[in-house]
Amino acid sequence: MGNNTSSTSAAASAMPVAAKPCGTVTCTNLRQLPDRSGLVPVGRPPRVAPYGYRPMSVNRRSDGSYRLLVLSGGTTIGSVNPDKLYSYEDVLELPSRVDHTVPTWGALTLATADGSEYTFRYDEAADRWDVDGPMPELPPVVIRADDHAELSATVEPFTLSGTYPHCTEPVTAADKAALTTRLSAAVEALTAKASVARRCIHPQLMAYRLLDAEGRCVHTSVPVWVGPQEGGFGLCSMIGADVDRQEGGKCAVAAMTVAATAFRPVVVVPEQLSPAWARKVAALEILASPQLTAYRPGMQAGCRLRAVSQSAGRFEAYIPGASNGMVPTPENRADMVAGMLDRFADTATVVAVVSYPFGGGFGADEGEAVMLPVPEHSTAAGAASALDKTLARSVATVASGSEAAMIAASAAPHSFSAGTMLQAADMVAYGNISVRRGRPPHAALLAGAAVERVSPADAACHYVAVTFGDGSADCAVTSDLAPSVLPVAVGPVVVYPDAAASRLTVAVRGSAGAVAKLSLPLSRSRTGRFAYYIEPELKPVPLVPDGAPLALPADNRSPRSWPGVVAVARSADPRQLLVAATASAHVVHRIVPAVRSASSWDFARQHLLVFATDGICSLSVEARRTSVAVNKLWPVGVVRPDAVTSAPDGIYAALAGGSLVRVTGSRIYPVDGGSGAAALAWSGPRGELWIVSGQGAVRVLDPATKSVYDRTFGPVLSFHDCGGTPYAMTAGGLFDINRETDSDLPVPVEWAVRMPVPYAHRPVALAVDMQSAGLDATLSLRADGGAGFDASLPVTTLRMRGQVNTPLCLRLASPHRRYLTISFTGEVDPVTTISDYTLKSLTSLKTLKP
Repeated sequence: MGNNTSSTSAAASAMPVAAKPCGTVTCTNLRQLPDRSGLVPVGRPPRVAPYGYRPMSVNRRSDGSYRLLVLSGGTTIGSVNPDKLYSYEDVLELPSRVDHTVPTWGALTLATADGSEYTFRYDEAADRWDVDGPMPELPPVVIRADDHAELSATVEPFTLSGTYPHCTEPVTAADKAALTTRLSAAVEALTAKASVARRCIHPQLMAYRLLDAEGRCVHTSVPVWVGPQEGGFGLCSMIGADVDRQEGGKCAVAAMTVAATAFRPVVVVPEQLSPAWARKVAALEILASPQLTAYRPGMQAGCRLRAVSQSAGRFEAYIPGASNGMVPTPENRADMVAGMLDRFADTATVVAVVSYPFGGGFGADEGEAVMLPVPEHSTAAGAASALDKTLARSVATVASGSEAAMIAASAAPHSFSAGTMLQAADMVAYGNISVRRGRPPHAALLAGAAVERVSPADAACHYVAVTFGDGSADCAVTSDLAPSVLPVAVGPVVVYPDAAASRLTVAVRGSAGAVAKLSLPLSRSRTGRFAYYIEPELKPVPLVPDGAPLALPADNRSPRSWPGVVAVARSADPRQLLVAATASAHVVHRIVPAVRSASSWDFARQHLLVFATDGICSLSVEARRTSVAVNKLWPVGVVRPDAVTSAPDGIYAALAGGSLVRVTGSRIYPVDGGSGAAALAWSGPRGELWIVSGQGAVRVLDPATKSVYDRTFGPVLSFHDCGGTPYAMTAGGLFDINRETDSDLPVPVEWAVRMPVPYAHRPVALAVDMQSAGLDATLSLRADGGAGFDASLPVTTLRMRGQVNTPLCLRLASPHRRYLTISFTGEVDPVTTISDYTLKSLTSLKTLKP
């Protein structure tokens, strides 16, 4: 072996992700150049908002700048110009904390814990955020029966074909058939007469729905009874006529009258809204069930003869379907109403639409009744057929606590919030959902026409309160402390859209402080979607005088949580949940689109990834948004929302326990170098994955090169993605990590490479190629026999200050050691570059690669 020397040169590189015998052991605040020709100092992300302010919405201006809407403390909304220091301005202080955002085009809508929504739109010309506050409590829309009139049809005198010597014999089949024909003709004639007069003789269940300008539902009322003022079904009373008993047992029946109370269904809007808010409710839809009628043309009329004297008798009958023989069947009619309630949501039809109902769209004065359309040429047989078809439809049972129950509990007038949300294509997915019960129906809606007028001098008030039998302390209350009318009774059908409701109370205080109350027990519906009370005889239920003072109960509606459920809605109507599935037994923290999945749109199904506490799932949503399939991919989940971030090559997740994985489609790959990871963010401009430990330390991974470096930025408390831009929250404020500011301040850096030395090699020189306009740093070489850097001994040290524009060369004098560590630490100018290093040694001159 001679004393020949050989030198090797290798470009400096960041720490390899995989553990290797040699490589970078420390790299802080230095990243590779795009062409991987060297290392340069990192810049500092710009501070865009004070500490504690979370980004909510970004609005980009035509000049390239943008404005950021931020949230602090859950209730304080502010605006900042990220390009300008100290530009924060308060926008609005909310009365309750923000739960989640609601997708809206061209605006941001924030849903708060009390069920209110605030919409923010940026006005570029004025450089401000315009806010639409929560919609005021909408006035009740009253649907009732009005303009009652008695209508009748006559069955002409006829003689029974059978012989009835005692006038007590059973009526023959032939006479029953003849009577059925006559009564059916009378019922049809009566129905036609009512139709021509634009009246109804059969009651209906009716409700109303309010829509915004985009056709989305703002509010849905409960169904109410609209029928004759005395209640009950029409045409159900006994019909009678005198009988002239003739020789031979013949009986001549006098004319019979079939009568019913006809009415006009009307709608009343007692109050109008201010023009600004009136425009928010673009349409009122009136929904109606088929007419509720006991008449069945295919059935036989019930009838009997009754002797009154030796020469006279009485012929008594019921229209077909109104009785079981001569026994009235009111319980059948109550069951019919219950069956119609079960099917109302799916079968009710829109019978009238009014534009801008709270802005004069009725063309009527405030509080004036407007008649609803009544179909012309209605027939009794047609009404009976429509009713039978509706009642024959199957009813889906909704189990308490199921996903279907959650969807029903989220629909208007109820509301919901979500811990996480994703808007993807034409749909919105929600996770970690909480629902909040809506207020009970207004007393004026329940009372219909059963009201009395009061004046402000009467100091009247009323309320409706609903309590629940699910063990909660909830009490939902709707009150009116300055009413124009007071209810004196409620209709025979009372509904609250929550199956857990157990009791509904209506209370009023009228003139001179007189108090009246009514408390009704509610029964769970067969579908599990609502609770109801039906008066057995279908008659109005009056309020009863009460001697106790009127005390308004507190409205207390606490949220009910479905933390592991994911629900889907269309983007066009994000507040109407369509389908849901349970993805976790614990909490869903994040929902993201599946990345790099070959089957993302196979068979028109959209694929999502759900990250929960207890695992990772794939979620497949059918194109019509009517079904959802969940598949468990990984048994370990994440513990916070910012433990998940999207990158071009997949979804990265910091799992519970600190390991790092990448998800592509339905496959999961471990990622080295992620030990201790707690939160993640993807910085697109540089293709870097920011990894934060539980203590907030930042490590940056370049997936393309598998290189890692540390940053002294932080500690990072959390990451927030807004408009595709990742933001880091630290104790110093909110920072945009996609950008780095130009600064003359020196950057603290550290870099060290430890490498093995081949046997019989002795290093004699070290050269490092770097360029810097200014630095204050130390370059050193240490050696160890295998115990590690902590036990190494110094070989040489070079302290540098000022400019460096030529390679640094150091002569070495050291005995042979198994490992050498080159380190560089200090502060450098932001434009510093470390290109490569060369280590020369004496012996057989094998190449040493770092």
